[in-house]
Amino acid sequence: MSKINLIILGRIEEKTDMIFYKVLLRQNSLLFNKAVVQLFSVASQFFDFLDGMPDDFSFVLLVHAGLRNDTEGDDGINFAKELRSFKAFEGLKFEYTSRDGAQNKSFNGGKLYHANTLADDDFDLSCLPVNTMRELRGKTGDGKSTTAGAVEKSPAQAEPEVVDFAVVTALYDDEFKVYEADCNLETGVGVYNSHKSIFKEKRRGNFGEDYDQPFYVIHQERMGLVDGAIHATQVISQIQPTFLLMSGVCGGRQGSVNLYDVIIPSTVHDYATGKFKEGKFESLKYYSQADRDLISFLEKKREDIILNMRLIIDKGRAHLLRSDFKIVIDEFACGPWVVKTSGFIDKMSFDPEHPENSEKYDFDTIPVKNINSNIKGLEMESYSILRAGQIIQKSKKYALVVKSVMDFTNEHKSDGPNGSVKANAAYISYICVRAMMPYLLDFKQKQTVWK
Repeated sequence: MSKINLIILGRIEEKTDMIFYKVLLRQNSLLFNKAVVQLFSVASQFFDFLDGMPDDFSFVLLVHAGLRNDTEGDDGINFAKELRSFKAFEGLKFEYTSRDGAQNKSFNGGKLYHANTLADDDFDLSCLPVNTMRELRGKTGDGKSTTAGAVEKSPAQAEPEVVDFAVVTALYDDEFKVYEADCNLETGVGVYNSHKSIFKEKRRGNFGEDYDQPFYVIHQERMGLVDGAIHATQVISQIQPTFLLMSGVCGGRQGSVNLYDVIIPSTVHDYATGKFKEGKFESLKYYSQADRDLISFLEKKREDIILNMRLIIDKGRAHLLRSDFKIVIDEFACGPWVVKTSGFIDKMSFDPEHPENSEKYDFDTIPVKNINSNIKGLEMESYSILRAGQIIQKSKKYALVVKSVMDFTNEHKSDGPNGSVKANAAYISYICVRAMMPYLLDFKQKQTVWK
């Protein structure tokens, strides 16, 4: 029998508070065998957690009353006010618990359960009121809103299908078109330029048959940070995929990466937000990071993903994955410019005033310096993707950038004959995303706590 999800809300301000939590978290207690227990000390943190839960997630909620002599139940009363004032979840049901007071007595209009009874007696958790996210969000079984006075949505306003993946591309040409070529698409809902997609042909890789469920592909209206931020925020808020992936092309640091290598940024530096002071530009050195656990997982799976790419790639384009092809997971840079200037990445990657570097390029023409020594590439959208993921902060939701090198940001930068180099890089990025999908689902499963 699956365990019940038990959420407990209680202050953690005094050392004595920890005794309450130890009672409910002991591994040899009866409660441990019947429930997955999650603790929150701040109501807003609890609501952030619920916001990331799927519609079928259910749980029971207990509020620590705080019946110590110094508070006499103020904690429980204040928590109840916060819970009832949050209009998005007006139907939230909860009871109270404490280590003080008689068992099963009333408190603040609800029942008060003694913590020792919950943990050590054969307590029947089914007597506690159950919440489901579908009901809290005001949905019926068919997904329609049940809120009083609500207006039924038109198909264009309907909610997007719940999916594991949503892929954003900076441009329609090449970057989006490669998905269009290999997927059956239908116009999506909820997000501008979105398309619900499914791979036309299932390919067998080293992880078994590749991803066979619908996912979303979205192309920006224009390239750049502004459209990147708008579309990423829309996707995270409306589609709510487990993984928001940006697929496409980038410029690479010559000597560190090769043509068509894939760069997955662990950190993206916004090099162009700053101020001009006395005629010189000073970057504010903003940066945004991908989830550390996800990055660590991908570092371990890098060679497996490359093998999967080699197995599922179209045979006519297999030559693009050369024997020295690699996935680079490292620092990245993002700004508002298409860069065609030799030494641009070098200047933000090392000190131009060092004697060995000062003569290499005419650095006076480049308005950035000393951003980070590990930068391996740059483009114009990635900071927005990771930043949107950080700001919205949905539980167990991840943003990731997957870009293939199409040039080295110098004067020789070119899309290639008939745009072939850019098209090839866009394709390699797509193949990498597709090859990663089964592994990302494996990561998701490893991160799942709630049954």
